[in-house]
Amino acid sequence: MNKTIDCEDTLTAKGTVASKNIILDNSKDRIIRFLNLVDDQFHVKLSERVNIEDYSTKLSKAAMNYYLVIDEKDVGHLGFYVNKSDGFLFISSIALMKDFEGRGLAGKLIGFLKDYAVNLQIYKVSLHVHKEASNVVRFYKKHGFVITNDNKDNYVMSCEIKCINNEI
Repeated sequence: MNKTIDCEDTLTAKGTVASKNIILDNSKDRIIRFLNLVDDQFHVKLSERVNIEDYSTKLSKAAMNYYLVIDEKDVGHLGFYVNKSDGFLFISSIALMKDFEGRGLAGKLIGFLKDYAVNLQIYKVSLHVHKEASNVVRFYKKHGFVITNDNKDNYVMSCEIKCINNEI
């Protein structure tokens, strides 16, 4: 199932203007393809922590998978689980292609996720971050996340989403 959400224009790697969309697609093959492309961009390679095919199967069956698409190319992925009964979303995966880092696009995906949560009347988002990925921890703190638990190798970070007059 594909669902496209239009976003504002952005600049491509070559500096030209391109339209970007956030597209829902839970197909296993697309998840595998993207995660293999960004495997070495995680603090600890994703393939060293999980079997990417098995992980993709799990994401395709139980998570929501959105892609940031620029000029018909997947440049970002956001995979998250909705736990409506307990009132939170859990980010399992968020990644951008290397050429698109540092442009505020990951922040756009977080903003999209917060809007999604509010639409479901969910006001908490959680995730795990490797302790040594200090740049990633800073990114999440910048977007309102705080460390709520300290596990062996990871921090659990959470963000309470405030909704005032329908604004996040």
